Amino acid sequence: MNRANEKVDLLKLIPENKTWGRVLVRDFRRAVYPLKLPLYKLRREPSRLDEIDWKKYGEFGIWRDNRTVIRFADCDDNFEACWGRYFFFTIEGKDYWRMCMIYGETDAAIAETATFFWSLKVEDDPNALL
Repeated sequence: MNRANEKVDLLKLIPENKTWGRVLVRDFRRAVYPLKLPLYKLRREPSRLDEIDWKKYGEFGIWRDNRTVIRFADCDDNFEACWGRYFFFTIEGKDYWRMCMIYGETDAAIAETATFFWSLKVEDDPNALL
């Protein structure tokens, strides 16, 4: 499979009426951002950051099974903590720069998601930052 197909196949849009426990996806989207924040689920676990097609997606979130969301934005407009606990960081690669925030109900779940995300390999770019 080539990298272009990997990027297309990696994220699956989650319908607004989907629920996880007490949280309705629609309500989470409204709490996090006044506009519609596209929320996705990973179709498979990536091994590299460049498997996400950063040019295709502006601001979006990835829902994790541990009830956390990684929110990505390419600017800092309206990028603030809006939902419970959170952790903020930035990533930068050859073709992308994103502000990231992990939202979750517990510090342990947020740490688990951060550990997963930070374990992803970064392309061979000496200027890539996490």
